[in-house]
Amino acid sequence: MDFKKYSSLMVCLFAVLGIALLAVGIVVRGDNLYTGITYAVVGIFQLLIALSAIPRLRGKDGAAMGNVVVQHNWWILSVGIAGLAVFPSRFFSLPSAGLVYLAVAFSAIWVILGIIDIYLAVKRTGARLAV
Repeated sequence: MDFKKYSSLMVCLFAVLGIALLAVGIVVRGDNLYTGITYAVVGIFQLLIALSAIPRLRGKDGAAMGNVVVQHNWWILSVGIAGLAVFPSRFFSLPSAGLVYLAVAFSAIWVILGIIDIYLAVKRTGARLAV
């Protein structure tokens, strides 16, 4: 698969996961307001990071595109790691543990795919690891 198409597909996946976590935050808000707000804020941040990559990727090829991919995936990875640290904490008491596991699963997907995307951007485009 062409790396440009792959990057666009991953950006869309990250945006969809951000929307999904935002929806989980809205659903959870009734049970625990602070948990719902936290989930929604993380979902909004991931959505904004993913959507801001779309205009930045237009018209770029090679190392310039790879640098944009690396930069956005570092952000996605960072917020995903924060989600993995915060979501399972005892501060968030919810009657449904399934929603907590769902939020943790979204964060794990962001972390794993962020690492893979950074690796592929560096290998395929010759981008710098630190932008």
